[in-house]
Amino acid sequence: LLSSALAAMTYLWLLGRAPAASRTPTSPGGAAARLAVGPMDFARSAMFQRSLLLALLLFGLWLATSHRLEFDKAMTETQRGLDETARAYAEATQAQQVFRRRSLRFLANTPAVAGMDRALQQGGIDPVDGSSYAHWERQLQQIFTGFLDATPDVFRARFIGVEGGGRERVRVDRTDVGVLVLPPDQLEQADSARDVREALRLGAGGVHVSDMELHREGGVEQTPLRPAIRYATPVFND
Repeated sequence: LLSSALAAMTYLWLLGRAPAASRTPTSPGGAAARLAVGPMDFARSAMFQRSLLLALLLFGLWLATSHRLEFDKAMTETQRGLDETARAYAEATQAQQVFRRRSLRFLANTPAVAGMDRALQQGGIDPVDGSSYAHWERQLQQIFTGFLDATPDVFRARFIGVEGGGRERVRVDRTDVGVLVLPPDQLEQADSARDVREALRLGAGGVHVSDMELHREGGVEQTPLRPAIRYATPVFND
C-alpha cells in the first residue's frame, strides 16, 4: 500500500512537470512557454499534501493490521502453551493418584497389618506364628518409615482400628527434623472420621480419595498452610 502511494506521488509530480496547453501561457510570438515546476513547488502543492496524507493513512492501516495479526498470533501461542501445561498437570495428577492407590494397597497387604489384627483379637499373640502384637507393630512402623523416606511428598502414614470410633494403632509422621514414629501414648482418635467411614463402605482393594483441602490437626488449620489429599483403604481380617 505504501509503495503504491509513493508511486502515485511520483507520477503526479512528473505529471505536474509535463506541459499542459490548458494551463500554459502563450508568448507574444504565439509559441507555448513551458512553466517549470520544481520539487519544492510540488511539495507545497495541495496535490502532494493529499498524496502524503493518503500514504500516512495507508501506512497507519498497515501498522494496525500487522499489530493485530501479531497480537492474535501471540495469544494463540500463549493459549496453546496454557492448554499443554494444563494437560500435562492433569496427566501427572492422574498418574500420581494411580501410584498412591497402588502404594496404599501394597501397605494394606503387608504381613504386619494382618499380624497386628490377628494378635489383637487373640489377646496379643498371633496364633499363626506366635508373634506378639508388639513385634508386628514394630514391623509396620518400619514399613511406614521406609515408605515416607521413599516418597517425600507424603507426610503421614497410619493404621487405624475401627474399634472406639477409629483410633490410631500405628502412625508415622514427617516433621521438620525428619520421619518420626509416634509412641503408643501419643496415638490419638483419628481426626478424619469421615474418610474412615467412606473407606469402610468399600470392598477389598477399594481406595477412598478425599478432596484436596488444607491440612488440619484437631480441626485447626496448621501453619505453614499445607494442602493435603487423604487416601484410605479398608483392611479385612479372616
